[in-house]
Amino acid sequence: MHYAGQLLPRYLVWHPLDHVSYEVTRSAGDAVGAGDRVHSVEAPRRNLDHLIDVTVTVEEVSDQRAVISKTIFDGHVVRLENVFEPATDGVLSVSRMTR
Repeated sequence: MHYAGQLLPRYLVWHPLDHVSYEVTRSAGDAVGAGDRVHSVEAPRRNLDHLIDVTVTVEEVSDQRAVISKTIFDGHVVRLENVFEPATDGVLSVSRMTR
């Protein structure tokens, strides 16, 4: 996306302090969708001593929400749901992480 005069990955613009990298490792189409796999690296509070390096499965992507999860042996380890709602000055994004 174009931001601050540059072309930047939306993932990094969304949360530039924690997000380090994002790569679609398996996709069935031109845009990320259900069933695709995404590899990301996160640095909570920009602390490189606590990197999270994970590959997740996309459960759903729509105008209203995006859901990803990581499973092991058919049980959810972590599930992240981002819900998007119109707001007067843009979009309200609410994230819920469950396990």
